[in-house]
Amino acid sequence: MKTGAGSITRPVLFERIAQFLGEAGRRRVWRTAFAYAAVVFVLLQLGEIVFPAFGVPEGALRLLVVACFLGFPLVLALAWAFDITSDGIQRTHSGEGSLSQSGYSGTTLPRLTLLAVIMVTVAGVGWWTVQDTLKAQTPIPSGSSDGFATLAAMEDSPLQVRSLAVLPLEDFSEEEGGEYFTAGFHEELISQLSQIGAARVISRTSVVQYDATGKTMPLIAADLGVEGVVEGSVFRDGDRVRITVQLIHGPTDQHLWANSYDGTLEDAIGLQRRVAQAIAKEIQAELFPEERWETPETRVAGTPRVQEEYMKGRYDQSKATPEALESAIVHFEAALEGDSTFAPAYAGLAAARFLLGIQSKDSLAPHPLTDRGIVEPLEIAFHLDEDSPEAQAVLLSLQGSFGEVPEIELPDGIRILGDSAFLLEADIALTATEFGRQLHRVVIQQGLKTGSRSDASQSQRLTSARRLQATSDFRTAEAVIREAIEAAPESAEAWDALERLKTTQRDFQGVAGIRQERLAQNPPGPKEEASLRRLEFRLEEEGEEGYWSWRMEDLQGREEGGEKISPVILARTYMGLDRTDEAFQELEAAVAEKDRNLISLWTDPAWDSVRTDPRFRKIMMDIRRTQSSKGTRFPGRH
Repeated sequence: MKTGAGSITRPVLFERIAQFLGEAGRRRVWRTAFAYAAVVFVLLQLGEIVFPAFGVPEGALRLLVVACFLGFPLVLALAWAFDITSDGIQRTHSGEGSLSQSGYSGTTLPRLTLLAVIMVTVAGVGWWTVQDTLKAQTPIPSGSSDGFATLAAMEDSPLQVRSLAVLPLEDFSEEEGGEYFTAGFHEELISQLSQIGAARVISRTSVVQYDATGKTMPLIAADLGVEGVVEGSVFRDGDRVRITVQLIHGPTDQHLWANSYDGTLEDAIGLQRRVAQAIAKEIQAELFPEERWETPETRVAGTPRVQEEYMKGRYDQSKATPEALESAIVHFEAALEGDSTFAPAYAGLAAARFLLGIQSKDSLAPHPLTDRGIVEPLEIAFHLDEDSPEAQAVLLSLQGSFGEVPEIELPDGIRILGDSAFLLEADIALTATEFGRQLHRVVIQQGLKTGSRSDASQSQRLTSARRLQATSDFRTAEAVIREAIEAAPESAEAWDALERLKTTQRDFQGVAGIRQERLAQNPPGPKEEASLRRLEFRLEEEGEEGYWSWRMEDLQGREEGGEKISPVILARTYMGLDRTDEAFQELEAAVAEKDRNLISLWTDPAWDSVRTDPRFRKIMMDIRRTQSSKGTRFPGRH
């Protein structure tokens, strides 16, 4: 073993390390480190909660994290050198049994250790910062399965947001019971953003599961299949409200836009709508600056108490349980006692009674089409506000569930028509608001549970399935379509609807399975069997591309046989084959025909790749223009 002035034996080295650790304990270095870690943890938690509420940029939280890391070695150094005593802060002296008494000066090793801690900390923070920066500059492959856009860091390929999800807002209100305000604002924001023609907006039912899940933004965006994610918070203190919202490019977790809005609860519903409209307008200006935003008229209650009662009723109604619906009715009635001219409360009262009646097991309960408790408030709602989306949703749900509308007196400006040419307008009106989507979904689900839709027509079932699919409720939509198939196994329209549902979900193997079911229930001819074999072969050899090639051949063969094929279905097939020009030609024909399958343009991810195309935005505007130019219409009996 080597010896000499510059060498230290292993036992002596371990002894000196142990003495150093003991000296650090005597100087309260370890206690200080644990205390510092606890304080940093509290600061970071508070920063994560408070910064978004006050609109502080995300970079501030990152700087706080870096500062806390860099402050750690400094705190350790101060703890080694100084001590807090009753006489104030003094330099720490070596005590008995310290390193100096063991023949070691106590200067070199602590300094080397402190230097090592500082170098490791700074290197770690620097490495993390560089890695984070490089990650933000790394493009996502354009051919990824999710079809997300590349990063803004690439000059020739800016960020694109053609699909949006609004996550549940965080409620930082200091008062209890404010969740109804936050939930109402979330619903209103989704409804307003849904009016942006060139962006697909995920329904509220699809995003509520991501309330405080802890998932990262890229994972949430991938799960929902969207490029843009809107998140925010509501801070309510007495009558003052601050709403903070930010738009994030989900795949890259890059912030695109953020803003805060202040207001009072004196006009709660008006505040919700105005802020939601402002946010939608700013986001649209960020994404599509050339489009003009048309702000609809805001309907508000007469007093704050009426507004509170209405929002509580709407919040209870969204739960859709019998107990919650009874509570909602009480709140709507209380709102109308304070303001007998508030149309949304009448529409809410009619809807809550309708849903409660659907779920009632009492065979003596009046039929919803003749129940004056439903019809009378619905009539009043239309007379007070001919354009009430809530009243439209109730009327259309009655028609969709029972095949007709109640005997109802409507203003002269509203006509009830049974012509199928107006079914597209009905689909758009029913899916225009979260209120209407939730209402229709509950009606269908209750009908499936109780079997009350057993007498529904084939057309009514497929209409219901189409509207459920528009809200991304694929599971219930499939149940309704299978109900239609069970009632009429020979229905080609029902089988086609089920196959389209699977293609929307990109389940192409599922399409082959459904085609096998179809042929098993309907004795196939040689052509059908050969077509199934070609489908299976194409899927095995070419995957998704092979499916669309087979699909085009199948549709063309059916057209040659005299069958009328929807232009939207043909356009979707052209999109699968990457023949966008021909797809747009078919969409233009669909608009001229008012093809009800055009509702899929709002909800089907297949159109995301062309949402920024001027031709697509023109088609969306033409659909809305056609709908609004002829007044408010509802399908019904002749």
